[in-house]
Amino acid sequence: MSVGVIGVGSMGGAIVERLLALGYRVSVWDVVSDRIAESVARGASPTGSAAELVSSHEFIIASLPSPQAVENTFTDPRLVESLRPGSITIDMSTVGPNTSRKVYRVFSRKGAHYLDAPVSGGPRRAAAGKLTISVGGDYDAFLKGEPLLKALGEKVFYVGGPGSGSTMKLINQLLVFAHSYAAMEALVLCKALNVDPAKMYEVVTAGSGNSFMFQEMVKLALGGQLWGGRTELLIKDIRLTSRMAVESGLSLSLCRFLSDIAEKMDYAGLGGEDAVKGFLEYVAGASQNKEQESKSTR
Repeated sequence: MSVGVIGVGSMGGAIVERLLALGYRVSVWDVVSDRIAESVARGASPTGSAAELVSSHEFIIASLPSPQAVENTFTDPRLVESLRPGSITIDMSTVGPNTSRKVYRVFSRKGAHYLDAPVSGGPRRAAAGKLTISVGGDYDAFLKGEPLLKALGEKVFYVGGPGSGSTMKLINQLLVFAHSYAAMEALVLCKALNVDPAKMYEVVTAGSGNSFMFQEMVKLALGGQLWGGRTELLIKDIRLTSRMAVESGLSLSLCRFLSDIAEKMDYAGLGGEDAVKGFLEYVAGASQNKEQESKSTR
């Protein structure tokens, strides 16, 4: 089976790696030529443009870094004119539901299918085919794309119409950001009180305070390893989640708090860091600043 992949950065590249390992023929396109070269070195075929790629494939997977990148790519007139009727584009990018619905409408007018299917799990789980995927769009298109989705995801959920997958992913990202921040605060507090961090990890993972992000990030931090996901993507996601909440007429205190933290991390220049390193550096730095402020006012 031949699959086209648009966007082969850290996540898209891992998806290509997984597909090639399963025996798929994979064609790729990215705005960064070095990324195309990396995928070609793994065994993929290069494509000259996104429009060329969609014109020659029934199944397309996309993994793009931002809502603007998704809109620029999928509403480009050259790509839209090149869409094959009946083709299925599975967009694994994390964007707001309004962006997903906009692209869905553009594709529908050409008789092409668009599924918003953002993923959770990071590049390492993508390469292992162990992603969690929430899918929005037409159910018939989901059924046709389900075998491909299950090649990449350990858990695949159809959650509703256009935009539903993106909505579900942003709700997930609210918790990812919250648990990541809490995990690093717990680690910093543990070290400040001279408690063995490894013992803290052992106790918490056996108790009710455990979460996937605590387990993942603290384990990596203790081993001096990185997660593989950039902090800037989580910052982007919490901004989108906060915007989605506001557009829904809600005022959520946790969303506002985490959005403020995200802006401070971005301002501190931690956006390009690996998420483990970025969160740990921010929490450690912020706690030291607060301690110094407290001493100066005594």
